[in-house]
Amino acid sequence: MNLTEQKILTCSTELNPDSNQQEKMRQLMSHDVDVDHLISLPYREGMAGLLYKNLINRLEE
Repeated sequence: MNLTEQKILTCSTELNPDSNQQEKMRQLMSHDVDVDHLISLPYREGMAGLLYKNLINRLEE
């Protein structure tokens, strides 16, 4: 179990994350991330759409 992916998922639980959560997500994404785990975890938890929305918003900045 990789804690980084779980922390990224936790940061992405808000519909509109505040600047602190956005910065934390940005920092976490700069670490070595197991993308397969990052994708499978929110599907199991029913949060894939929310993770996608928040990651896409970070990429657009």
